[in-house]
Amino acid sequence: MYDYSEYRELTSTIRNANSSCVLRSALRGFLNDAAMTWWNGLEDNQRKAIVLLDFDASVVTTMVFFGRDWGFGGSYSDVLDLILDKAELLAQEDSATWEPWDYELRSIIGCARQQMEREEEARRTAAEIARDLDMETRIKALEDLLVNNSGLVRANKKRKEAYAKEMRKAFLNDALRYLESHHDDQPIEEEDE
Repeated sequence: MYDYSEYRELTSTIRNANSSCVLRSALRGFLNDAAMTWWNGLEDNQRKAIVLLDFDASVVTTMVFFGRDWGFGGSYSDVLDLILDKAELLAQEDSATWEPWDYELRSIIGCARQQMEREEEARRTAAEIARDLDMETRIKALEDLLVNNSGLVRANKKRKEAYAKEMRKAFLNDALRYLESHHDDQPIEEEDE
């Protein structure tokens, strides 16, 4: 059974990161380790095929996502969740604290902040409607309805997730390049016929 302590440690590191450098280093290291764990779990003929195909990204990612586990207790979607979680934590802080974060992360944080502001606006609207229609007992359902159906909330959420997915994709690309440059360079042996 997999030991999730490494993933828990990564989660803690990301939540406590105070700059883009710390966050990126932690995610890059984690995915690089995951790539090597995956690589080491492959059969020799699978490794040989990947080497012969010059680590073609479409082949490797197909094998990763439709084959065996990527080599850690979480999944590729967990990386996205970690990025979004950190952005949402920072979005709750004063924007002056965003300074140590690079442009890409500030874009995600900004979208998270806008989403939160739009959600709060939808909640205020729900409270006003509930008060006007004497529906105080149904305010939570009305809030959920307005927040979930707000075009502004959904637009910011989509933008936030699109930016985070691009970042995650770059981390995966880095991990594949790391794997290519650090795989075991054993010569491929021809099999006897």
